[in-house]
Amino acid sequence: MNINLKIVANPIMPYTPGSKCTSHDGQPSDRSTTGHIEKPATPDILRTTILQLVEARGHGKSICPSEVARHLAGQDEKRWRLLMKPIRAEAVKLATEGAIEITRKGKPIDPAELRGVYRLRTPN
Repeated sequence: MNINLKIVANPIMPYTPGSKCTSHDGQPSDRSTTGHIEKPATPDILRTTILQLVEARGHGKSICPSEVARHLAGQDEKRWRLLMKPIRAEAVKLATEGAIEITRKGKPIDPAELRGVYRLRTPN
């Protein structure tokens, strides 16, 4: 499932203000006029971003799924809210595989029973 939403931040190499918008060979890059990388929000990108942010937060600490959405879509609420359901779906897959834990009120929950407010963290 692809979503018609452009990512405004690259989780691998974030945009730095004042950086040149050219590729390694000197040609114009895929950065838009706003300076952000534009790519469709694919499940692989969502998955990679979830894993990177959970790992960056550190063991025993959790992230909110909206942090993933804001990381990818920027602070425009209309844009990042569109990513919340696909992020939930990828988080359930990752938790089922054992790559992350889904928590509610600080306690791990069964991904199949996910509803309401939740957070993501590295497995214990």
